[in-house]
Amino acid sequence: MHPDPSMSTDGLRHASSQAHGLPRAGLPDPRLKPYLLTSEVAELLHAAPKTVGNWAKQGKLPYLRTLGGHRRYPTGPILRMAAALSTTLRPEAPRGAAPDVRRSDR
Repeated sequence: MHPDPSMSTDGLRHASSQAHGLPRAGLPDPRLKPYLLTSEVAELLHAAPKTVGNWAKQGKLPYLRTLGGHRRYPTGPILRMAAALSTTLRPEAPRGAAPDVRRSDR
């Protein structure tokens, strides 16, 4: 059996997988990489690794502990959370609100 050419050795899919309804390029595939490292979650959520650990302690992120005591985060729920956050980052301006105009003569 030949390896999938669209798959890299780190469990990330390349751009060719987009056409098949699979995760976007650069995102981990939950079927191949079921758990993420703290640093990977931090990158996906645009947060510091320390913040990711704090969120896990506060119960805001699901995680498991390895035998060595390190946290591992389930890929699927983290990707869904990142997608939900990215859609709420730019709220629409209230209807009838004046546009934000900045003066450039200062």
